[in-house]
Amino acid sequence: MTLSNTILLHDAIAGLLIFAAVRDVATRTVPNWVSVALLAVGIALQAVAGNLPAAALAGIVVFAAAALMWRQGWLGGADVKLLGAGAVTVAPGSVENFLLAIALTGGGLALLYLGLSLVVRRPKNGPRKTFLSRILKAEAWRIHNRGPIPYAAAIAAGGLFTLIQG
Repeated sequence: MTLSNTILLHDAIAGLLIFAAVRDVATRTVPNWVSVALLAVGIALQAVAGNLPAAALAGIVVFAAAALMWRQGWLGGADVKLLGAGAVTVAPGSVENFLLAIALTGGGLALLYLGLSLVVRRPKNGPRKTFLSRILKAEAWRIHNRGPIPYAAAIAAGGLFTLIQG
């Protein structure tokens, strides 16, 4: 596989991660097809790099650990799938950096939402004219009520950071 094909795979990974983050912010859901597509691209990338067995093992371990966190109510199901698939997309030696970047970004996101909950007012009922205004109103409601944070955004940030680091 040529360098341009590898770049295309990295671009596909980045696009899927960004889509997952935006979708999670907007709806607090990430479609299953996103994780499946991310896993497929990660498998292709790792097969070309000769890292498929180690990357598959890393993905399974991360998925299993995340599934235990889901059972405790600490993560959403979509986040578990996205984490497992995301672990396959990074080089096996970079999985620790991937998880650390996610943890740091997730912590920052949690602090941001906690701080915003102190200043964001409850949204008023009124017309929601655009998609963006509906998202902002829903987000204000979630912040005010201390709803779940869009952790796919942290996963995406960790994945993008790790891809950029190489």
